[in-house]
Amino acid sequence: MDQREQDFLRIVPSGREPWGARVEGYDYVESEGQKAMDAILRSGRDPRQVLSDFARAVDRQLGRR
Repeated sequence: MDQREQDFLRIVPSGREPWGARVEGYDYVESEGQKAMDAILRSGRDPRQVLSDFARAVDRQLGRR
């Protein structure tokens, strides 16, 4: 086992599943983020464009300009 594995296993007990984040509105970020990553990785869309669109959508959703 290498050092990285040892470090990971040492912190596992303090981790939690990512579901149910406690940040208001984060469920939107999770679901739309997954769609953005799928667009990039599965559909071959331009990462810069997809992530720029994603950031603007998140800002709108969370009430920012």
